[in-house]
Amino acid sequence: MKKLILLFFAALCIIIASCSKDSGFAPGSDPTLAFSKGYPAHVPVIVVPPDKDGDNDGDTDDLMAAFSAAEPGTVIKLTEGDYHVGTIELYGFNGKLTGAGREKTIIYPAELIAIKPQVEDRNLLPFWWLIIGGDVTISDLTFKTGDGSLISDIDEVYNKTLASLIAVNNYSEEYDKDDPQPMNFNMLNVNIICGKMEPADSYLEMGYNVLMPLWIGMVYWWPPLEGIELTKGNYNIINCYFESGFDGFEFFSMGEEAVATADKVKTNGCAYGTYCTANFNSRINITNSIFMNSVWFDVFMEDNDWGL
Repeated sequence: MKKLILLFFAALCIIIASCSKDSGFAPGSDPTLAFSKGYPAHVPVIVVPPDKDGDNDGDTDDLMAAFSAAEPGTVIKLTEGDYHVGTIELYGFNGKLTGAGREKTIIYPAELIAIKPQVEDRNLLPFWWLIIGGDVTISDLTFKTGDGSLISDIDEVYNKTLASLIAVNNYSEEYDKDDPQPMNFNMLNVNIICGKMEPADSYLEMGYNVLMPLWIGMVYWWPPLEGIELTKGNYNIINCYFESGFDGFEFFSMGEEAVATADKVKTNGCAYGTYCTANFNSRINITNSIFMNSVWFDVFMEDNDWGL
């Protein structure tokens, strides 16, 4: 019996020693945070506080460095505070971006956005954040624009109104175009609060500085005349709040391999609470949601094919 007990304790010591050699976290991650916040024990966590590098030059480079360093499944954790971020482009990211709470982590545009290079050089729908492909979750934070125009030039269609604040699709002309794979996109417990601007400078003189706070669909400015691939994947907007955009959120170009869900969503002060168009044999679920103070329509769905 004593021999069995000694063998048991020897084996236990070996197990403990072997576990202690590798925490399972990537460099720069925070195991304590992972356990305390309920993340799975072996998920890498990269913490990015505001002005992480102390250069007082915004948070774009710090955030992009975290995205670049993230292995699949990484949680990029933003702490409490204000972040100032320029244009962001994510391609094939597999992980989570999460804040300390939507009243605690606020992300603002760091500068005016030059849209002509996006439109004229790359045929992209003008954007602040562009998220293409992958398995992406954004949660527990607020995107806030403030008032005034967000662009440094003029949009030939939308005047000084920014077309899309956050644009999402499973492919673009520059990523996965030839064999588009479905993506997973989740936005959970997020506020998107847009602002006002001079009516004369805005689209249709409505005074909104953002046309589509969250656009989910193909990200072409002018879609090609043939070879269009409709959007594939699962897109979930859960317990989110949209304020003062021309529309709150939009589903566009969803195909038969797409499922889009908006659950427990609130919109306030938009021309359209939600706008859904050019969708073909997809499934769109809008449930348990509240649309307040819409100028024209709360929920607008149409069968216009928009030339697709």
